[in-house]
Amino acid sequence: MKVLIVTTGFLESTLSLAKTISSKGIDIEIICTNSKTRRNLNVINFSQIKSLKTWITKEDLRSIVNDDFYRFLSTFKIIFHFKKGNSKNPVGLIRDAIKLKKYIKTQKADIIHFVEGSIFLGIVASMLPKNKIVFSLHEVTNYHGITPLRQKILLNFIIRNSLPVIVHSEISRNRFINYANRKNRSGLIPVYLIYFGLFEVYKFFENHKVDISFRLDNPNSKVLLFFGRITPSKGLNVLLSAFKLLESEYENIHLIVAGNGYIDYDYTGIKNLSIINRPISNEEIVYLMKTSYAVICPYLSASQSGIPMTSYLFGKPIIATSVGAFSEVIIDMKTGILISPNDINALKNAIVTLISDQQLYKKMTSEIEVLYSKDRFNWDIIAEQTISVYSNTLAKHHS
Repeated sequence: MKVLIVTTGFLESTLSLAKTISSKGIDIEIICTNSKTRRNLNVINFSQIKSLKTWITKEDLRSIVNDDFYRFLSTFKIIFHFKKGNSKNPVGLIRDAIKLKKYIKTQKADIIHFVEGSIFLGIVASMLPKNKIVFSLHEVTNYHGITPLRQKILLNFIIRNSLPVIVHSEISRNRFINYANRKNRSGLIPVYLIYFGLFEVYKFFENHKVDISFRLDNPNSKVLLFFGRITPSKGLNVLLSAFKLLESEYENIHLIVAGNGYIDYDYTGIKNLSIINRPISNEEIVYLMKTSYAVICPYLSASQSGIPMTSYLFGKPIIATSVGAFSEVIIDMKTGILISPNDINALKNAIVTLISDQQLYKKMTSEIEVLYSKDRFNWDIIAEQTISVYSNTLAKHHS
């Protein structure tokens, strides 16, 4: 079986998936496509390459990734496609789609697995044989359950052609089925729930020097970490309000807020707080993660998040609100603490519980090490489930 995974990013999970599938004897290649204006693809940053070609091969990565990461990438095929067009230039976008379609056809794959939906991937998929296509959707609707027009176009294409769909949370599966119901197509589209494993690629950014600093007034402080893109739906204001209350009672805690975005909160006067308000590199994410005591996700709304699979990689418990898929990947009082959204007192009490009860904390870190290395979060099992989707798709075609 030959498989092409075509994605616009999401390499934290896609790289591990490809590596594990390849280890099972499947001929697999990742085609990562994006605009030349977007050079930072999370775990691989092309900003150091001054003149970016349309096609970047694995060999071109030698100068921008470390040796261990390069050896990891060498266990499967990967190529990067940087297009000139964008959504504001539909003619260029279609021209780029045609070029990518031609490359895909030369590979003579049995399965073409599109990871995540975009207008561009939808255009490419529309030009290819539908009986070979599988889609993975990280997002079905946005955080508030509203389906943006660009997503509607892709969902309608998937539903109209009865294409198999992989989702990564129960909430995403329900949202997809509900959308298909409105089109009177529920039951006609195969929908598979396959979870993520730990985002193990971040291990390749350990032990690297980082130009980041924050002052701990108390060297024994327990560091709480909020990281990622800052938007109103992330509930940062709730966290800052809770921490402000805590700071007057506990001197041995420190909060780090790290990420790009607008902070709509007057945090002057909060002592044990460090703000790093800019994009955070992979090396910095790992450094902050290893420095932290626990990770805080006080989201007001969500679908799913990659933060748990990054936090658990480093054995860090999570305090999160019970929105989106958090309750599917966080086991309350075992691997973290779940609270109601927009509840300052509940968040404060959860932090107090975690920093005060050392026995509970140690038990959580032990549970994390065990639970997220097996069953539905194990990459071997995830790869087998994904290969089964491919086999079912091929069997349906040949029947």
